[in-house]
Amino acid sequence: GVGNCLDCNDDQILFSDIDSDGFGSDVEAACGVLDSSDCDDSDAQINVLSSEICDLIDNNCNFLVDEGLQQYVLYVDSDGDGYGGIDAIAYCSNLLTGYSDLNGDCDDASALVSPAIPEIPDNEIDENCDGLIETFVDERIEEIVKVFPNPSSGNLNLMISENYDINWNAIDLAGRSVASGKLSPAIKSVSIESQGWDNGVYFVLFKNQYEKSFQNVKWILSK
Repeated sequence: GVGNCLDCNDDQILFSDIDSDGFGSDVEAACGVLDSSDCDDSDAQINVLSSEICDLIDNNCNFLVDEGLQQYVLYVDSDGDGYGGIDAIAYCSNLLTGYSDLNGDCDDASALVSPAIPEIPDNEIDENCDGLIETFVDERIEEIVKVFPNPSSGNLNLMISENYDINWNAIDLAGRSVASGKLSPAIKSVSIESQGWDNGVYFVLFKNQYEKSFQNVKWILSK
């Protein structure tokens, strides 16, 4: 015999049920439950009758995790820009910190590079991951910048038809600047007084915001 009478049922082996969900762990107890299938006896929501939910936990104690749930392909998003690279996992939700259900990021170490980032020309970086390094070249360049009238007996008129930021500089044949300024989406045209300029040939140099020349226009002043 023993020196106590604490056993609730001395005819059966019982198991500890700490979370009181009716399912015990594999730890024997003097007063417990018959079932020892609980894989987490500290959480009453985890037992063999529970439904599996998306939480990377074996909720129903069948030694599987998130089984039977819809699986999403998620891509490692190291830079947090919403686009992942090529490394992928299967997961039961499209929301997981450090991952994205969108891929195509060609530089997952930089949040300034992804398919959603606008391309910046002439900086040797493929911001939008389309495989192209954009330069400030346009097949319609003759249509974008207008220098008129040419030749002229009065003002030098400049106009741009696209939403670009463009610096311009009018120089004489000796390379001296006679006027300069900027065209932009807010200021698409300017008219420059040529009073005091000598008759002759001038060149108007156009550069984009990265100081890359893309157009030089010969302009003739004949008063």
